[in-house]
Amino acid sequence: MSVKKIKGTWTYDFQYEGKRYRKRGFRTKKDAIQAERELYIDLSKGGQLANDITFIEYFERWIKVNKVDRVSQSTLNRYYSALNVFEEKFGSILIKDVSQLGYREMLKEYAEGMFLGGRKEGRTKESVKKLNNCFSQAFKDALNERLIYKDPTWNAPIYEKKAAMSEKQKYLSLKDYQLLKQTASTKSHLSYLAIYILIATGARFSEVQKLKRVDINKSQNTIHLRGTKTKSADRHVTITSKDMKHIIDTINSKPLHKDGYIFNTGISLITNKAVTTAMRNILAKNELKSDYGLHSLRHTHASMLLGHGFSIQYVSKRLGHANIEITWRVYSHLLDEMKSQEDEMLDSKLSFF
Repeated sequence: MSVKKIKGTWTYDFQYEGKRYRKRGFRTKKDAIQAERELYIDLSKGGQLANDITFIEYFERWIKVNKVDRVSQSTLNRYYSALNVFEEKFGSILIKDVSQLGYREMLKEYAEGMFLGGRKEGRTKESVKKLNNCFSQAFKDALNERLIYKDPTWNAPIYEKKAAMSEKQKYLSLKDYQLLKQTASTKSHLSYLAIYILIATGARFSEVQKLKRVDINKSQNTIHLRGTKTKSADRHVTITSKDMKHIIDTINSKPLHKDGYIFNTGISLITNKAVTTAMRNILAKNELKSDYGLHSLRHTHASMLLGHGFSIQYVSKRLGHANIEITWRVYSHLLDEMKSQEDEMLDSKLSFF
């Protein structure tokens, strides 16, 4: 292997297994030697760096092969959002040229609120972690294919600017929860019906969004939730007869669509943004805290059931969790509080024994 200075810049030139590898234009001798060494190491491991593949091209194909039709729409949207973040930061950079420092800079800027239209308050650690996870999987696969010789996402620090929502902030008070449900029952708007069903079932928004008329079983007071994540997410959830009557009456007041979807607006299925806006408007008009997301309705539903003595097994199945360990992990703080209350009851209940 050799490195030479030609017309003011440095060039490496060597042969490997009968094939010549040559590249010019390096500013320093050190840069040329480093590039030559990296290419030689990669070739000796059976690969060759991708000299003409941009990361955007690779990531789009990677999403299509590994994620389309295999994950929920909300998860798929997260990958496409990640792609947009990367393109805003790096443009059409070659996959082999993505540096660890540049990648970390992108994560830091994302945490500070840059990209996707910007966010003044910044983003939480959880949001940055999800972004990093999207890229980490793809870069690891590229490394395995010998398209790159090192993973820029390795050991990436997860930055944050916006404080994560506390456990208490994830839940509505029972009083506010009841008021929201009662208000949602006063109008036949699709967004109000979606809020009502979310409260009555504890379902995910994507599950309610895709409800069809055939999923509503009036005789058994059940709603079939098709699930979006795991096989166990497909389930039939029992609701009260009062809730069923309101849901049936509201559905029957709406036009019937050929596809059978309850939340067909005539243009598309109702969006998370539309329902979230409706919920926040209801809360704001009643001078209540209004920065909740729709998932808060699911958390509040579960905490209400646990607080009323329903078993964790029942709650886990109702929520469509893949296993009970997930339910334990998500609601461990509530279960710990309940245990403390039960410990206090022990003396009075068993003092006679």
